[in-house]
Amino acid sequence: MYYVYMLRCEDNSIYTGITTDINRRMSEHFNKTEKCAKYTKTHLSQKLECV
Repeated sequence: MYYVYMLRCEDNSIYTGITTDINRRMSEHFNKTEKCAKYTKTHLSQKLECV
């Protein structure tokens, strides 16, 4: 199953993504791993807005 999600960033922008594992993907965004999205590397993710 695929999930579409929206993250609120520190500058109040919204990042939208898609994943099959929401917990893993949130960890990648919030911990800024190498698999983190290019956008969220420069725009600090604050919270998950919706799934």
